[in-house]
Amino acid sequence: MTSRELREIYQARFVIESDAIQKICRRHKGAPPGMAQLLDDMEEAGRQGQWRSFAQMDQALHLSLVRHQGNSVLAEMYESLGPRHTRLAVRTLVEATWRLDLIEKEHRSLIAALENHDPEEGIAVLRRHLQEIPEIIETFND
Repeated sequence: MTSRELREIYQARFVIESDAIQKICRRHKGAPPGMAQLLDDMEEAGRQGQWRSFAQMDQALHLSLVRHQGNSVLAEMYESLGPRHTRLAVRTLVEATWRLDLIEKEHRSLIAALENHDPEEGIAVLRRHLQEIPEIIETFND
């Protein structure tokens, strides 16, 4: 995986997920059912260093957000990013395990923004969550 691919994945995810956040909040739908439990399971996988499981659940968590908005075409497009999303997440966790607590806090903040129907906060959290980390970018091949 190259740094360019990382940037492109983050960009695609931001476009699709920020649209979902806006629509979910505007419709007062709250967080997707099961999202909080999935996050609990992810955190346990992270504590155990099960990076692949953590990454797969991370992809499932974000996919549940996109599906929750109700646009099946966007959900299908987002789901096609799944293998890349998982590969990127594993690589990021291996290179920067120190980010695990921050990732978990961002996920919790995203759920809170959805529950509070606050699209501005949700998008701000997502922007931070998908921010390029220079220390990680440097480890990718160009």
